[in-house]
Amino acid sequence: LDPTSSSTIYLNGNAGLSLTGCTVMANSTAADAVLVQGSSELTTDCIISGGGVGTGSGDITLTSCATPIINAPAAADPFASIPFPATPSGANKSDAGNPLNPGKYAGMTLQNTKTLNPGEYHIISGTFKVNANADITGNGVTFFMYPGTTININGSALMNLTAPTTGVYAGMLFYAHSGMTNDVTFNGNSSSLLTGALYFPSAEVTYSGNFSGLGGCTQVVAAAVHWTGSSSIAQDCTTYGMIKIPAFELIRLVE
Repeated sequence: LDPTSSSTIYLNGNAGLSLTGCTVMANSTAADAVLVQGSSELTTDCIISGGGVGTGSGDITLTSCATPIINAPAAADPFASIPFPATPSGANKSDAGNPLNPGKYAGMTLQNTKTLNPGEYHIISGTFKVNANADITGNGVTFFMYPGTTININGSALMNLTAPTTGVYAGMLFYAHSGMTNDVTFNGNSSSLLTGALYFPSAEVTYSGNFSGLGGCTQVVAAAVHWTGSSSIAQDCTTYGMIKIPAFELIRLVE
C-alpha cells in the first residue's frame, strides 16, 4: 500500500517464493517498487507495479503474463471499508491454561501446545509472541493488533490458524490498526499454515524462515511485504470466506 517507497515488494538472500493462483502488486511509483535480489527466485502469475520492477541478480518467472505490468494504477485498499473495533477499556483474559478463549489481552505468549477457541482476540498492548517449538491451533479466529503492539514468532513454532468464514470479519486472520507501525515478521516451520488475510496497512510484513502455507490461502495486504526465506503458497480461497482482491481497474470507452 505504500505509495512511494522503494522495494515495497522485496525478495532477497536465498528466498524462493512460488505463488500459484495469485498476483504480486505494489502500489508504489518507485522505479524499484518490486525488487528481486541476490539468489532469490519469484514465481507468480503476474507482477503489477505502480512504478517499475528491479531484478538485481534475482530470477522472476511469470506464468500468466508475458512481462510485468508497470506504471499501473494503484489498487484500492480492499479492507478499508471494514471497521476496526472500538478500543477496549482493558484486558480481561490470561494466556495461561489451555484452551484459550476470545477476549482482550495485554500481550499474549503462546508456548507448548495451545488451542484457541473460535472468536476475536484483541491484543490491546504488548506483544503477540509464539515461543520456540510451540504447537498452536486455532480455527475461526481473528487477531486484532492495536497501536503500539508487536508480533514475535519463533521460527521453529508450528502454527495452524484459520480465519472465520462468515460475519463482518470473514476471511480476516490478522487485522492491525492503522496506528500499528511496528514491523512484523511471520516465522514458522515448513508445516505451518496461516489461512486468511494478514492486514497491516501501516506496517512492513516479512515472511522469514521456512513458512510455507501449503494447500491453503493467504492474502497479505501491508505497507510493504518482504520475503527472506523459502515459501511455496498455493492460492485457493473459494471455501474460506475471503474476498477476491482486484489488482487494478481501467476505464475504457467503447462504441
